[in-house]
Amino acid sequence: MVQSLKRAVLGVLALLLAATWVLAEDARDKDKDGPLDPQEFVKKVGHINYGEIAAGMLAVQRGGSPGVKQYGMRLVEDHQKANQDLTRLGAKKTFVLAGGPDEKHKAIGDKLARLEGAAFDKEFLHHMVMGHKEAIRLFETQAKSGKDADVKSFAEMTLPTLRAHLKEAEKLQGGAGSGDKNP
Repeated sequence: MVQSLKRAVLGVLALLLAATWVLAEDARDKDKDGPLDPQEFVKKVGHINYGEIAAGMLAVQRGGSPGVKQYGMRLVEDHQKANQDLTRLGAKKTFVLAGGPDEKHKAIGDKLARLEGAAFDKEFLHHMVMGHKEAIRLFETQAKSGKDADVKSFAEMTLPTLRAHLKEAEKLQGGAGSGDKNP
């Protein structure tokens, strides 16, 4: 009788532990959909900007088509401006800023640095489309639900540029980097 009672109590405890774990997992998953903490957002955006600047410079040097080279230059200019805006925001809020690209963007840069011409264009544009879709989701979430008014404003003001970058990358990707729809 005592043994079966112990087993029952242990069974109930195991179920409670499992339920707690599932609820904690759900909470973590919901956090992924919400806005980042303002400091985390600013740091992540800095990493993205540095990665885009590096990729844009590679496109200018290693791109196979004039369209990709021009797009690369636009990325460099626009993301340098975004970094300047981010630096001003960071100084105002005393946020810690990123000093360069994160590991993900470094790996993409390393991969791109080994390519040139048409092979570079294809891989570069693939990353630009995927990366800008991801960035747009991040910025939209921050603009809509962020906790800091200045960070929300930065996200809102930056979204049109990110959307234009995505549109241009998709156009170039559809035209094999040339900018027209017929390869």
